[in-house]
Amino acid sequence: MSTNISPDLPPERYRSHIVPAIRLERFDEPSARAIKIKGYAADNRTCFYFHTWTLFEERFDSDDAAYQLATYSEQVIAWRLQSGKWVRQKRQENKLKNGCRQKPQLGEPEEVQETDIAR
Repeated sequence: MSTNISPDLPPERYRSHIVPAIRLERFDEPSARAIKIKGYAADNRTCFYFHTWTLFEERFDSDDAAYQLATYSEQVIAWRLQSGKWVRQKRQENKLKNGCRQKPQLGEPEEVQETDIAR
């Protein structure tokens, strides 16, 4: 599971309005293949949020050997703006939608309230 955060993020139009993080905390949940990272500003308030997780399905190959297939993944990344609002981008990949694999899609940046970051 990749946790690389693109250098193109945050989107250009928000970069000068973001509250910088001076401290990061990382939380791992191996059983759920999930990672969460929270960043904190100088005032100790949350100013950065990132999570990623992947759902797997057990499958069997032609020799009846079991393997795990990643069927859905999600990444959310968000930054607190100086105005107090947050800007969030979500990336989803659904490999089983209509039986077809889809390319990961990075959503457009959207301004949200802090309570809506992880939704």
